Amino acid sequence: MAKEKDSSLLTYETHVRLTDEMRKLLAQKAKDEGISSNAVIQKAVSLYLTKDTMDESLLIAKMTDVQRQIARLKHEFDVKQKLDLEWYQYFFLFAPPIPQEEVGLRMQKANKDVQAFLQNFKHRAASIKPLIETIFGDMLEEEAGNGK
Repeated sequence: MAKEKDSSLLTYETHVRLTDEMRKLLAQKAKDEGISSNAVIQKAVSLYLTKDTMDESLLIAKMTDVQRQIARLKHEFDVKQKLDLEWYQYFFLFAPPIPQEEVGLRMQKANKDVQAFLQNFKHRAASIKPLIETIFGDMLEEEAGNGK
């Protein structure tokens, strides 16, 4: 029988020199996760060499941070919205009414502004070729070009 190599078997051995502080941290991490120091080193090297993966605890921490930021922004938005609504109620409750002659003047000015806008729009629209004329002109030019 031929022996087949299993790629999941660990076949390479290397030695790593660590400071006493790093050795203590490694032992603590192994104890916390309930795995051997060798397994902790393998996971660390794997995470370092494959940048596309992220440790689960880092991902959860990042998601928690994002959720906290969203909650803070939502709270700020709600507070600002409530303050705006309170201000509007206060303003419309206690603001003095506009005198009738001023209302009439404002309406006349608004009417003049609308008429000026419409007049300006008519002049600008007249200076632009109509869309249908442009489309038919393009079609006629295309037919004349194909007929030659």
